[in-house]
Amino acid sequence: MRLPRSARLKRAHVSEDGTLGAWIRVLTAMAAPKATLTLIHLPSALPELLGLLERRFGGIAVFPLFAKPGAPAIRMLVRARKGSRAAMKLLPGLVLHEPDGRFTLAAQAILREGEALCIAG
Repeated sequence: MRLPRSARLKRAHVSEDGTLGAWIRVLTAMAAPKATLTLIHLPSALPELLGLLERRFGGIAVFPLFAKPGAPAIRMLVRARKGSRAAMKLLPGLVLHEPDGRFTLAAQAILREGEALCIAG
């Protein structure tokens, strides 16, 4: 992953080791029963994130975001419901760009035309 050059952007985009657990603990404490939690993170954080959500949240839906067709996911949206016992779902995700760099029709509909992004599974 390329880090931003600006210290301010680096603080906004990159968390320090161990902070994900603190975030999940605070979000768990603040969330009402059956509340929905939605996060965006790097795919490499998925194992840690699933471990932190275990026994607190269920019905987890993982929605990958792909830069281009056939490329690995660059980010993932993770949605979960507090107290749920529903099984986890890995969703098809969204390809953001065509090979030439233009937005895909699906991404353009969401980003420019206000179409909903459904990650409920």
